[in-house]
Amino acid sequence: MLARKALDEILAHPVSWRGRRQPIAQWIDEIGADRGTVLIRITGGWSLEKALLEPVRPPKRWTKRTKQSRFRGVTRHPSGKWYARGYDGESNVDLLLTDDEAEAGAAYNVWVRNRYGLRAKVNLL
Repeated sequence: MLARKALDEILAHPVSWRGRRQPIAQWIDEIGADRGTVLIRITGGWSLEKALLEPVRPPKRWTKRTKQSRFRGVTRHPSGKWYARGYDGESNVDLLLTDDEAEAGAAYNVWVRNRYGLRAKVNLL
């Protein structure tokens, strides 16, 4: 899928931080941050440093058994996975099916930013 490719490109992008240059995925692993949370924050416009180091706030009134996601454009699939989809004016666009809710939200962020530009309403964490 196109959204998966875009997220993989973001993770493979080399970034200079703390005097070293390495891909974002390696920074995530080194810091020990949640991959989905960092992707949501980066696609939402956060800096890499803030996305990696800012603590995650617990969601409000959210349980694992609910079908609704806390992210825009993400719903629970009957298989139990999270499903990202967008609407292009005529039909639904299937973006990504994944185990991680935040990764599906990041896929939606990438799609909506490509479609609507900077005026798009994106997921923030």
